Amino acid sequence: MKNHTLGSRSLKSLRGVEPDLQKVVRRALKISSVDFMVIEGCRTYERQKKLKASGASKTLRSRHIPLKRNGKGHAVDIVPWVNGTVDWNGIAAFVQVGHAMLVAAHQLGIPLTWGAGKMYGGHWSNSFNDMPHYQLPWKEYPR
Repeated sequence: MKNHTLGSRSLKSLRGVEPDLQKVVRRALKISSVDFMVIEGCRTYERQKKLKASGASKTLRSRHIPLKRNGKGHAVDIVPWVNGTVDWNGIAAFVQVGHAMLVAAHQLGIPLTWGAGKMYGGHWSNSFNDMPHYQLPWKEYPR
């Protein structure tokens, strides 16, 4: 366990994100063997349309878009931060961060879905891996 801290970009990215998800991120950072950065929290519908058009997303119904009911986003994208840079290709680093996020969510009693394929310990199909993506399930949020 290392003493990682959230940097200014991560803190900015967490603005507007459901507080329970923020708790999971903060707890995961304390228990993760790999440092990480929150690169995106809330996003606009227009940005989501561009991501879908580029193939980076499969849906317009993104948990990143704040809900009108409570004005909160329900998803974050997190990447490993290794040796002072984002480790986009380090599957092992993504898996370590994913493990920390899932353990933190379990410890806090907060349901969490990870966008990685089941082969990596995530919740999505193996045909579309979104390793950086974590979201609160539709069924439980908003309550």
